[in-house]
Amino acid sequence: MFRGFLICPFVVELARLDPAGIEAVDPPGPATKGYDTLYDEPALEGAADAGVPIRRELDPNIRLPAQIDDKAFEGLAMVEAGNVPDSDIELTLHFADLEAQGLVGADGMAAIRAGDRLVSISREDGTVVMTPREPVYVTEARPEGFALALANPHRNLLCLKLAPRPQG
Repeated sequence: MFRGFLICPFVVELARLDPAGIEAVDPPGPATKGYDTLYDEPALEGAADAGVPIRRELDPNIRLPAQIDDKAFEGLAMVEAGNVPDSDIELTLHFADLEAQGLVGADGMAAIRAGDRLVSISREDGTVVMTPREPVYVTEARPEGFALALANPHRNLLCLKLAPRPQG
């Protein structure tokens, strides 16, 4: 069965967010778990005045072929606290590659979700082409390419939108 293919793919390395790992953290202070129940976001780790949001990632990172569309990369975005580089990257992954690595659940949903982080982009031979200076995270994971084959329809593509999440 032919399901199509990616055009000129690179290999992306993604670090998947580990919500259970965040939940298990017991940060110092009044919070009793890794998520702040008031704001429904990761609690701060470290001193209250200089803490950073708790982040735990699944190990190991995953590597997948992807088409890359960089609409904006590290554009100047000034805020009161200084420059917060603006990036807008879209990755197109093939569901066949996700299935081959066991990254599609029994519910049919991809294991790549909002909050996962782009680690690097490489050529197929492993040569790193780019490592983002500022973290860039998946903000949307949208299945596409439904019903392209009339006899045995499948969805073929997972489109990821990535952007920074500025701290300022």
